[in-house]
Amino acid sequence: MRFERVFKREDQESFAALSGDWNPIHVDSVAARRLLFGEVVVHGIHTLLWALDRFCTIVRTPIIIRRISANFLSPVFLNHKVVCTINDNDFPNICVSVQANDEICVELDMIVERMAVSNCSVHRRVRERREPSTLSFEEIQLSEGQVPLGFDSSILSKLFPNFSKCLDLHQVAIFLASTEIVGMRCPGMHSIFNMLSLTFADCESVP
Repeated sequence: MRFERVFKREDQESFAALSGDWNPIHVDSVAARRLLFGEVVVHGIHTLLWALDRFCTIVRTPIIIRRISANFLSPVFLNHKVVCTINDNDFPNICVSVQANDEICVELDMIVERMAVSNCSVHRRVRERREPSTLSFEEIQLSEGQVPLGFDSSILSKLFPNFSKCLDLHQVAIFLASTEIVGMRCPGMHSIFNMLSLTFADCESVP
């Protein structure tokens, strides 16, 4: 199955408010000129969650993600057509590819299970705009901490309207926390999110 879209600046602003990842490479066109890619790039997790939202339109029943592995290979830029291709012929093994400008930007493999969505609650969390951390290499090595899970459900339903019917929202909160950690906390300012690998157990409690 194939899906297309174009990411706009307002999409990025909404996703930053949802995830708490306000790193300027994703939301500030002036600051982004001085950074690695020279212009604003879409959050890797934003692209991943869009692909998952498209997958929800195919599967149409509640699922739990058991394992997911994603490689962010090339940046996705604003105002460029992005194509998502989903192969579910070997269900429950799902393969996803996201391309832009004839380049593969994201490769995603996951194992899912059809089952009732977890009834674990997810707290409402409103994230204020702030500046990312700027850590030295030594500080990065010593960093540790916790990130509370949660999100603003009104923004989530606007960006990803199919999640509430299909995905475990506790898992969605974990994806959102991952981009906040990398983009804002550690490494923070000069980070590049290039891969993600997660294995999920059944949800028992929300931190």
